[in-house]
Amino acid sequence: MAAAANNSASAAQLYSARAQAQQQLQPQTVMPLPAQIAPHNRPPQVQVQQNPQNIVPREPAPPRTPDRPLVPPLGTTIHPSEYAYEASDRRRAVVDGESERMYQAVKELVTKPTQLAENVRIYTVPFEVTDEQYRLRVMTDRHGAAIAVQPHKSLRWRIRCCRVNNHQQGVVSDEIWQATQSNWPDIFISFNGDSLEIRRKSHFGKDLSIELTEMIQLGENKIEAVIQNAPSPNFFIAVELIETLRHSTIVNDVWKNRLIPESKTLQIIKDRLGGNRADDEVSIAVPYLSIDLTDPFSSVMFHTPVRGGACTHLECFDLQTFLNTRQVSKVPCGHEGRACKCPPQPTSPDKWACPLSGCDKIAGPYDLQIDGFLLNVRKEVERTGKKPQYSKALHVEADGKWTVVVQDDDDDYDDSDGEEDLEPRQKKVKTASATPAPTPSVAGSLSRRSGPPPNVEVIEIDDD
Repeated sequence: MAAAANNSASAAQLYSARAQAQQQLQPQTVMPLPAQIAPHNRPPQVQVQQNPQNIVPREPAPPRTPDRPLVPPLGTTIHPSEYAYEASDRRRAVVDGESERMYQAVKELVTKPTQLAENVRIYTVPFEVTDEQYRLRVMTDRHGAAIAVQPHKSLRWRIRCCRVNNHQQGVVSDEIWQATQSNWPDIFISFNGDSLEIRRKSHFGKDLSIELTEMIQLGENKIEAVIQNAPSPNFFIAVELIETLRHSTIVNDVWKNRLIPESKTLQIIKDRLGGNRADDEVSIAVPYLSIDLTDPFSSVMFHTPVRGGACTHLECFDLQTFLNTRQVSKVPCGHEGRACKCPPQPTSPDKWACPLSGCDKIAGPYDLQIDGFLLNVRKEVERTGKKPQYSKALHVEADGKWTVVVQDDDDDYDDSDGEEDLEPRQKKVKTASATPAPTPSVAGSLSRRSGPPPNVEVIEIDDD
């Protein structure tokens, strides 16, 4: 034990002596100043003669006022006029005083999709702008924030490049083009002599279109593209014309010009039930064709049944609900958290996909069609005093007779004895039918039957 204590004391004395020696050496270690360095150790200095005529005087920086400090205080919102926006990122606003909801949609393809071939490196795509189109172009207000004012019937131009795999020998239909997302290859583009920046996708994003409206010219316009590497033969490029429309204009145009006669819908149903379709190799005979009557957004029966012109299904969705659910392309205006009096913005021009599951077609304002047959079914259900919100499906036979399947609401379940029902409750499904006149018209009466109609299977589902 005594030996261990002596070793510890010796180690402590040795550590203390080493610390004192280091403290004595520190004041003696002094680095020489730059002026004390020998001249032969300094790097040579080169004197540069400048011509006074070539010196450009630097403008002094603007003084910093107390109301504009170098570092903004916490919670300050930067105004959009100070953002590094591109042309297509600017805030798109309708004119002041517009009370209706505004929509953007692709009106037409100014140039048909041009295929980017593997053996071609330079492309030229010209197109014309008429006097009327030039007058209706979107104007940009640059007083403060850059705001693109888009009144009713205003026009925009943009260019997109898409990769289309299902083209027909280099020909792409308008329906397929509008349903395909943008995809840019290695390419350089100029428009009327001004170079364009390709807006490629970021992380978890997608390629975007290029705005041409502010560089548009009256008369001839020209797009020049140079391909850096050999692209896939499935790349196509086209110029789109986008129009801004009021809500009432779209609704009135659909009712006036795109109402499908009920006889046409009944003929389609008859052909499908009879197996007369040319693309069917095997025909299966069924007693009736079932059509869903519920809107995909509200889950109740539609008021105005519409679908896209390119859609092949017979199911429809409600016109007003579909328009009101179109997404608005919001760009910050700098009024977050405060009262904003900025005019509303129109909807995005790329949010017109058919809402029904399994359909990849476009149902834009210029493609919406009202189904006259389903519209009459809705009127007949209301005329008979039934509740349209519980009308779930429609069964149509080949001869034109149709039956509405109505589901009871929860009010029909009444436990009058007041005792607790230990058995699982069953859903009741009521059926109602209407027999049309001998003509293709379906004007008839909706009557309640005591039992299910013939050739209609009623399935009772037990609740878990």
